[in-house]
Amino acid sequence: MRLAGDGAELLRILEEDKTLDLLIVDPDVWPEGVAELVKRLQARWPSLPAVAHTLVTELMDRPALQGAFAALIEKRGNPSLLKAAVGEVLRRSYPDHFAAAGGARPQDGRRP
Repeated sequence: MRLAGDGAELLRILEEDKTLDLLIVDPDVWPEGVAELVKRLQARWPSLPAVAHTLVTELMDRPALQGAFAALIEKRGNPSLLKAAVGEVLRRSYPDHFAAAGGARPQDGRRP
């Protein structure tokens, strides 16, 4: 797991770390807005699944932006909702990993 303090650090991590399996992002704190975040992610990392963990401000009014994320989880103070969504997105995005591991995540945690 890698943590980014801001948008610039997020972009640097995405450029440098090719082992990432999933992105969890709060688009509400993206300085250029959700539409710009989606544009950058789809242009540079189209195969990296992204989960939006957000207050859903801008996303609720823009269905096209909602579709850009593998899951949209509203912040409600319940981390189990986010955990369940992450597990489901990983299973959908990397079915071979879970089939080979009997439904569990492989030990090394890296993409093939």
